[in-house]
Amino acid sequence: MNLQGNSNSQLCENPRESLIDLERKIDSITKTLSRPYFNKILKDLLKSNPANAKTIVDYILTEQTEINIKDSTKESKIKTLVWLSNFHENKSFIKLTKQDILEYLNNLRKPILEDPSNKWIGTYNGRQIMLSKFFKWLYYPYEDYRKRSIPICMQGIRKLPRKEKTSYKPSDIWEAREHVVFLKYCPYKRDRCYHSLARDMSARPHEILNLKFKDIKFNILMKEFNMQK
Repeated sequence: MNLQGNSNSQLCENPRESLIDLERKIDSITKTLSRPYFNKILKDLLKSNPANAKTIVDYILTEQTEINIKDSTKESKIKTLVWLSNFHENKSFIKLTKQDILEYLNNLRKPILEDPSNKWIGTYNGRQIMLSKFFKWLYYPYEDYRKRSIPICMQGIRKLPRKEKTSYKPSDIWEAREHVVFLKYCPYKRDRCYHSLARDMSARPHEILNLKFKDIKFNILMKEFNMQK
């Protein structure tokens, strides 16, 4: 199975037209992302390895269709796959071996003195999940995404266990009085609003930052707010 070879042959039929079409697709899948960085790294990869760039674009388009991925997920997938390609000097994705992928993941390891909380394990496991899903699609693109098999290049590459249930220490968590002091002396309404939402909702930062006024229902009498579904 040489899916990357198929990408190369398509690009060779009319290189200029294919590259223009790929640039248009890159603009399309990155237009709603948080930074121009993601558009830039894809177009840089397009110059050095059009086949790998096309593979990433096709994968993101498939993910948009299959599960309607969020922009934050899209950003993570794009940078992870571009970094993987760069790490192996733009070797074709379909030619990457299990050892190649392990070298990339093991490069994320950090010594205990540099990372005493072993936060790198969370990064490692996140990348392992992304790469597993990507290579399942790369090898079995026409199968139902819920039933794709693990390709040989990812077999045996599992998430790492960690002793710590959380990377945060008790001293990292603010007490109630510290929240009160912050809200009292913070000079910016926007920051106080974000802080209050984060504490009450326990939502991810990007979920709070993406909120619009219409998403929040104020109940003045009860002095509380609720997210509208």
